[in-house]
Amino acid sequence: MTYAEFILQFPEFTKLTQAQVEVYIAQAEDMLDEDAFGDMYELAVAYKAADSLALSPFSQHMRMVNKDGMTTYGEFFRSSIRPRNGRRGMVL
Repeated sequence: MTYAEFILQFPEFTKLTQAQVEVYIAQAEDMLDEDAFGDMYELAVAYKAADSLALSPFSQHMRMVNKDGMTTYGEFFRSSIRPRNGRRGMVL
């Protein structure tokens, strides 16, 4: 996932620097298994990165957190994006 693709999907993060966003994209790519998510991998990376960014100090001014402390991005990730096959130790 590139910075441009991420910002196209989540324009609310344009106030952050490209470097800040790219760090969280890279972390999401490292945390998620491309083989497990298949054709949903890019979407999973995008929402995982957005969730982490929304919870980061960089985005405190724009947090979209529900009463349970979950961001709207994390809620969508957990409810709508499922790996095709699970592996032990896999991060969801």
